[in-house]
Amino acid sequence: MAVLVVCYLATVIYCGSSVREGQCLDRDELEELGINDVLRRVNPIRRLFLPRPHFYVTDSFSQNAYSSGRNIVIALDVFDEGIEVVQGVIAHELGHYYHYDTDASLICTVAINTVTFPLMIVTFMARILSHIPLLGIAAGLYGLLLTVFGAITGIIFNLINLIFYWIDGKWAERRADMFSVDLGYGFGNYLFLSKYTDGFSLRALVSGFLDVHPGIRSRCRYIKKRIIRYYGEDYWDSCVAIYGDYYV
Repeated sequence: MAVLVVCYLATVIYCGSSVREGQCLDRDELEELGINDVLRRVNPIRRLFLPRPHFYVTDSFSQNAYSSGRNIVIALDVFDEGIEVVQGVIAHELGHYYHYDTDASLICTVAINTVTFPLMIVTFMARILSHIPLLGIAAGLYGLLLTVFGAITGIIFNLINLIFYWIDGKWAERRADMFSVDLGYGFGNYLFLSKYTDGFSLRALVSGFLDVHPGIRSRCRYIKKRIIRYYGEDYWDSCVAIYGDYYV
Protein backbone atom coordinates (compact mmCIF):
# COMPACT_ATOMS: atom_id res chain seq x y z
CA MET A 1 0.00 0.00 0.00
CA ALA A 2 2.84 2.37 0.88
CA VAL A 3 4.49 1.67 -2.48
CA LEU A 4 1.20 2.41 -4.26
CA VAL A 5 0.85 5.76 -2.47
CA VAL A 6 4.46 6.73 -3.24
CA CYS A 7 4.08 5.80 -6.92
CA TYR A 8 0.78 7.65 -7.16
CA LEU A 9 2.17 10.83 -5.61
CA ALA A 10 5.27 10.70 -7.83
CA THR A 11 3.12 10.28 -10.92
CA VAL A 12 0.76 13.10 -9.92
CA ILE A 13 3.68 15.46 -9.29
CA TYR A 14 5.28 14.57 -12.62
CA CYS A 15 2.07 14.82 -14.66
CA GLY A 16 0.78 17.86 -12.81
CA SER A 17 3.93 19.87 -13.32
CA SER A 18 3.93 19.38 -17.08
CA VAL A 19 0.65 21.20 -17.85
CA ARG A 20 0.95 24.51 -16.03
CA GLU A 21 2.29 26.46 -18.96
CA GLY A 22 1.33 29.82 -20.32
CA GLN A 23 -0.88 32.42 -18.70
CA CYS A 24 -3.67 31.44 -16.35
CA LEU A 25 -6.94 33.14 -17.29
CA ASP A 26 -8.81 34.97 -14.53
CA ARG A 27 -12.59 35.10 -14.19
CA ASP A 28 -12.95 38.37 -16.12
CA GLU A 29 -10.99 36.92 -19.04
CA LEU A 30 -13.05 33.72 -18.90
CA GLU A 31 -16.22 35.81 -19.09
CA GLU A 32 -14.90 37.96 -21.93
CA LEU A 33 -13.77 34.97 -23.99
CA GLY A 34 -17.08 33.16 -23.55
CA ILE A 35 -15.61 30.29 -21.55
CA ASN A 36 -17.87 30.92 -18.57
CA ASP A 37 -20.88 30.54 -20.87
CA VAL A 38 -19.72 27.02 -21.69
CA LEU A 39 -19.13 26.18 -18.02
CA ARG A 40 -22.65 27.31 -17.08
CA ARG A 41 -24.15 24.71 -19.40
CA VAL A 42 -22.35 21.82 -17.73
CA ASN A 43 -24.73 19.63 -15.74
CA PRO A 44 -24.78 20.76 -12.08
CA ILE A 45 -24.24 17.17 -10.94
CA ARG A 46 -20.95 17.05 -12.83
CA ARG A 47 -19.85 20.37 -11.34
CA LEU A 48 -20.73 19.05 -7.90
CA PHE A 49 -18.24 16.18 -8.09
CA LEU A 50 -15.39 17.99 -9.84
CA PRO A 51 -13.92 21.41 -8.98
CA ARG A 52 -13.82 24.22 -11.50
CA PRO A 53 -10.90 23.64 -13.90
CA HIS A 54 -8.09 26.13 -14.47
CA PHE A 55 -7.60 27.54 -17.98
CA TYR A 56 -4.23 28.45 -19.47
CA VAL A 57 -3.34 30.15 -22.76
CA THR A 58 0.02 29.55 -24.39
CA ASP A 59 1.80 29.82 -27.73
CA SER A 60 4.68 27.52 -26.77
CA PHE A 61 3.33 24.12 -27.79
CA SER A 62 2.15 22.49 -31.00
CA GLN A 63 -1.17 21.04 -29.82
CA ASN A 64 -4.36 23.04 -30.24
CA ALA A 65 -5.66 22.30 -26.76
CA TYR A 66 -5.53 19.57 -24.15
CA SER A 67 -6.85 18.67 -20.72
CA SER A 68 -4.62 17.21 -18.03
CA GLY A 69 -5.53 16.96 -14.39
CA ARG A 70 -7.45 20.06 -13.38
CA ASN A 71 -5.84 22.20 -16.08
CA ILE A 72 -7.04 22.95 -19.60
CA VAL A 73 -4.42 24.48 -21.89
CA ILE A 74 -5.41 26.28 -25.10
CA ALA A 75 -3.16 27.47 -27.92
CA LEU A 76 -3.29 31.19 -28.53
CA ASP A 77 -3.97 30.59 -32.24
CA VAL A 78 -7.35 29.03 -31.42
CA PHE A 79 -8.66 32.40 -30.25
CA ASP A 80 -8.06 33.81 -33.74
CA GLU A 81 -10.73 31.46 -35.10
CA GLY A 82 -13.63 33.28 -33.43
CA ILE A 83 -15.61 32.81 -30.24
CA GLU A 84 -17.77 30.02 -31.70
CA VAL A 85 -14.70 27.90 -32.42
CA VAL A 86 -13.14 28.71 -29.04
CA GLN A 87 -16.28 27.63 -27.23
CA GLY A 88 -16.46 24.44 -29.28
CA VAL A 89 -12.86 23.53 -28.45
CA ILE A 90 -13.38 24.37 -24.76
CA ALA A 91 -16.55 22.25 -24.65
CA HIS A 92 -14.57 19.34 -26.12
CA GLU A 93 -11.80 19.68 -23.51
CA LEU A 94 -14.38 19.92 -20.74
CA GLY A 95 -15.70 16.60 -22.01
CA HIS A 96 -12.29 15.08 -21.24
CA TYR A 97 -12.21 16.73 -17.84
CA TYR A 98 -15.69 15.75 -16.70
CA HIS A 99 -15.30 12.18 -17.96
CA TYR A 100 -12.05 11.64 -16.00
CA ASP A 101 -10.12 10.81 -19.18
CA THR A 102 -6.82 12.05 -17.76
CA ASP A 103 -7.37 10.08 -14.56
CA ALA A 104 -7.76 6.83 -16.52
CA SER A 105 -4.31 7.22 -18.07
CA LEU A 106 -2.89 8.26 -14.70
CA ILE A 107 -4.25 5.15 -12.99
CA CYS A 108 -2.66 2.93 -15.64
CA THR A 109 0.70 4.66 -15.15
CA VAL A 110 0.43 4.24 -11.39
CA ALA A 111 -0.44 0.56 -11.80
CA ILE A 112 2.68 -0.04 -13.90
CA ASN A 113 4.86 1.89 -11.44
CA THR A 114 3.41 -0.12 -8.57
CA VAL A 115 4.62 -3.34 -10.20
CA THR A 116 8.00 -2.16 -11.50
CA PHE A 117 9.08 0.03 -8.58
CA PRO A 118 9.39 -2.81 -5.99
CA LEU A 119 11.32 -4.87 -8.54
CA MET A 120 13.74 -1.99 -9.00
CA ILE A 121 14.27 -1.71 -5.22
CA VAL A 122 14.86 -5.44 -4.77
CA THR A 123 17.24 -5.53 -7.75
CA PHE A 124 19.18 -2.60 -6.32
CA MET A 125 19.47 -4.36 -2.95
CA ALA A 126 20.68 -7.54 -4.68
CA ARG A 127 23.37 -5.54 -6.46
CA ILE A 128 24.56 -4.18 -3.12
CA LEU A 129 24.61 -7.68 -1.56
CA SER A 130 26.62 -8.99 -4.51
CA HIS A 131 29.63 -7.08 -3.17
CA ILE A 132 29.53 -8.96 0.15
CA PRO A 133 31.80 -12.04 0.34
CA LEU A 134 30.00 -15.42 0.29
CA LEU A 135 26.74 -13.71 -0.70
CA GLY A 136 28.13 -12.26 -3.91
CA ILE A 137 27.45 -15.16 -6.30
CA ALA A 138 23.95 -15.92 -4.97
CA ALA A 139 22.98 -12.26 -4.84
CA GLY A 140 24.39 -11.66 -8.31
CA LEU A 141 22.37 -14.54 -9.81
CA TYR A 142 19.28 -13.43 -7.91
CA GLY A 143 19.72 -9.88 -9.17
CA LEU A 144 20.17 -11.11 -12.74
CA LEU A 145 16.97 -13.16 -12.57
CA LEU A 146 15.09 -10.22 -11.12
CA THR A 147 16.41 -7.94 -13.86
CA VAL A 148 15.26 -10.34 -16.59
CA PHE A 149 11.90 -10.89 -14.90
CA GLY A 150 11.46 -7.13 -14.39
CA ALA A 151 12.30 -6.39 -18.01
CA ILE A 152 9.78 -8.95 -19.30
CA THR A 153 7.13 -7.77 -16.84
CA GLY A 154 7.74 -4.15 -17.80
CA ILE A 155 7.40 -4.91 -21.52
CA ILE A 156 4.15 -6.83 -21.00
CA PHE A 157 2.58 -4.19 -18.76
CA ASN A 158 3.64 -1.32 -21.01
CA LEU A 159 2.23 -3.15 -24.04
CA ILE A 160 -1.08 -3.63 -22.22
CA ASN A 161 -1.04 0.03 -21.22
CA LEU A 162 -0.32 1.07 -24.83
CA ILE A 163 -3.25 -0.96 -26.15
CA PHE A 164 -5.54 0.42 -23.45
CA TYR A 165 -4.36 3.95 -24.17
CA TRP A 166 -5.04 3.49 -27.90
CA ILE A 167 -8.57 2.11 -27.38
CA ASP A 168 -9.49 4.46 -24.55
CA GLY A 169 -8.04 7.44 -26.42
CA LYS A 170 -10.28 6.92 -29.44
CA TRP A 171 -13.34 6.41 -27.27
CA ALA A 172 -12.47 9.43 -25.12
CA GLU A 173 -12.17 11.71 -28.17
CA ARG A 174 -15.52 10.59 -29.50
CA ARG A 175 -17.15 11.06 -26.10
CA ALA A 176 -15.64 14.54 -25.72
CA ASP A 177 -16.94 15.50 -29.18
CA MET A 178 -20.40 14.29 -28.17
CA PHE A 179 -20.13 16.31 -24.97
CA SER A 180 -19.52 19.48 -27.00
CA VAL A 181 -22.68 18.76 -28.98
CA ASP A 182 -24.69 18.14 -25.81
CA LEU A 183 -23.60 21.52 -24.43
CA GLY A 184 -24.71 23.21 -27.65
CA TYR A 185 -21.24 24.02 -29.00
CA GLY A 186 -20.80 21.06 -31.30
CA PHE A 187 -20.78 23.11 -34.48
CA GLY A 188 -17.91 25.26 -33.22
CA ASN A 189 -15.93 22.10 -32.54
CA TYR A 190 -16.94 20.74 -35.95
CA LEU A 191 -15.93 23.99 -37.64
CA PHE A 192 -12.50 23.89 -36.02
CA LEU A 193 -11.88 20.26 -36.99
CA SER A 194 -13.26 20.59 -40.51
CA LYS A 195 -10.52 23.06 -41.46
CA TYR A 196 -7.95 20.28 -41.02
CA THR A 197 -9.64 17.63 -43.12
CA ASP A 198 -7.81 16.26 -46.14
CA GLY A 199 -9.08 14.27 -49.07
CA PHE A 200 -9.45 10.54 -48.61
CA SER A 201 -6.16 8.65 -48.97
CA LEU A 202 -4.56 5.42 -47.78
CA ARG A 203 -2.05 7.41 -45.75
CA ALA A 204 -4.79 9.31 -43.94
CA LEU A 205 -6.66 6.06 -43.31
CA VAL A 206 -3.60 4.34 -41.79
CA SER A 207 -2.68 7.43 -39.79
CA GLY A 208 -6.20 7.71 -38.42
CA PHE A 209 -6.16 4.05 -37.39
CA LEU A 210 -2.78 4.15 -35.62
CA ASP A 211 -3.26 7.53 -33.96
CA VAL A 212 -4.82 7.63 -30.50
CA HIS A 213 -7.25 10.19 -31.94
CA PRO A 214 -9.86 9.10 -34.49
CA GLY A 215 -9.45 10.45 -38.01
CA ILE A 216 -10.69 14.02 -38.46
CA ARG A 217 -13.03 13.06 -41.28
CA SER A 218 -14.60 10.41 -39.07
CA ARG A 219 -14.99 12.87 -36.20
CA CYS A 220 -16.63 15.43 -38.48
CA ARG A 221 -19.11 12.83 -39.73
CA TYR A 222 -20.34 11.68 -36.34
CA ILE A 223 -20.43 15.24 -34.91
CA LYS A 224 -22.62 16.27 -37.85
CA LYS A 225 -24.91 13.26 -37.37
CA ARG A 226 -25.34 13.97 -33.68
CA ILE A 227 -26.04 17.68 -34.25
CA ILE A 228 -28.71 16.87 -36.85
CA ARG A 229 -30.16 14.18 -34.57
CA TYR A 230 -30.39 16.54 -31.59
CA TYR A 231 -31.24 19.86 -33.25
CA GLY A 232 -32.54 18.97 -36.71
CA GLU A 233 -31.57 19.66 -40.33
CA ASP A 234 -32.76 23.27 -40.20
CA TYR A 235 -30.39 24.09 -37.34
CA TRP A 236 -27.50 22.50 -39.21
CA ASP A 237 -28.30 24.37 -42.44
CA SER A 238 -28.54 27.68 -40.56
CA CYS A 239 -25.10 27.11 -38.95
CA VAL A 240 -23.55 26.27 -42.33
CA ALA A 241 -25.15 29.36 -43.88
CA ILE A 242 -23.63 31.58 -41.20
CA TYR A 243 -20.22 30.04 -40.60
CA GLY A 244 -19.57 27.83 -43.65
CA ASP A 245 -18.49 24.21 -43.86
CA TYR A 246 -14.89 23.30 -44.67
CA TYR A 247 -15.48 19.55 -44.52
CA VAL A 248 -14.81 17.75 -47.82
